[in-house]
Amino acid sequence: MKKPVRLSFPLLFFGLIFVLSACVDSFSDPALENIKEQKLIVDGLITTDLEKFKVTLSKSKAPLDPEILDFVTDAKVRIVDDLQNQFQLLHTGLGVYQTTTPQRAIVGRSYKVVIEFQNGKKYESAPELVKPVPPIDSLKYQFVDGKDSRGYKLPYFEVKGEVYDPLTKGDYYRWEWNHYQYLGYCRNYFNSLERTLYRTPCCDDCWRIKKTYGGIQLTDDYLFNGQKIVEPIANILYNSRRPYYMDVHLYSISPEAHKYWKTIKTQINNVGGIFDNPPSTIQGNIKNVANPGEQILGFFGASASSDKQIYVLMSKAPYPAIIPKIAGNVVLLDGCATCDEGDFRTNFKPKNWNDYYNNIFYDPKIEF
Repeated sequence: MKKPVRLSFPLLFFGLIFVLSACVDSFSDPALENIKEQKLIVDGLITTDLEKFKVTLSKSKAPLDPEILDFVTDAKVRIVDDLQNQFQLLHTGLGVYQTTTPQRAIVGRSYKVVIEFQNGKKYESAPELVKPVPPIDSLKYQFVDGKDSRGYKLPYFEVKGEVYDPLTKGDYYRWEWNHYQYLGYCRNYFNSLERTLYRTPCCDDCWRIKKTYGGIQLTDDYLFNGQKIVEPIANILYNSRRPYYMDVHLYSISPEAHKYWKTIKTQINNVGGIFDNPPSTIQGNIKNVANPGEQILGFFGASASSDKQIYVLMSKAPYPAIIPKIAGNVVLLDGCATCDEGDFRTNFKPKNWNDYYNNIFYDPKIEF
């Protein structure tokens, strides 16, 4: 079964940092002085799941350039473990480098990424040790009759994960989740003049994949060593009666990865007000071998992974959902359209999927 592509950090965060730093000219932060220079950005995470090892390379652009990133397409990339086993990665487009066949990281083994360019520059990450990860014990949810900042109703379902931490000290974790939604229609064309949406059904089973970009959920055992840890994972907006499927993953991460992600999370939370600390670029675990002072963005990680799936049954809410309706007319066409397999769609059935929930509470003339 195909598994969702996992990104180890939100690339758009760095674009946000560049734009915001261009607007703050009353500070003299050394981290911002050379912001106009292109910086290499490395995005990589390998896990114990059986999937292709993948690393994405890009370069930052000038702060006010509408295209935030340049993809790097001319590098030689390989992953090396502590036994000197090497995994060659080939460029497959848009700065993505990956192995030709699925691989699996091994618990207890350390891995690093090595990146080389034709001009002789060579970059390496610090070795990342794959620590074991406990299984997710349970996933639970509850309805919250919430309100927004103006006092209007904003109900949602709060989802929490539970895991039993082992007796070993110094365990760090990161949570991620993906949402799969069964698609009845694979092609949607809206004619603005007619104010009509034309919809073509899928030729085969198809699911839309929504990923947790920007969400950073971290857990450690500092206060809970050897105990059950309960972690809020997501708030699912109550805007549909359809069952909401979630594929939740728990990753073991190193102390260095935890520190890196915690710093990014703090930066994201600190860019809202004029009295906040000015944003700065964050050094990851990649170095220029010949010039360690060069600033490289991003992080290469290696993690063990456990997963669990859950359906959030929206219909159990105490009152009907406010469902966003399609503006205009809807015409359902004959024939069919392909699923267009990719990062955001798949025709492979998700793990522990229940076919009964495919189209329950779904009206194609009202909602997507």
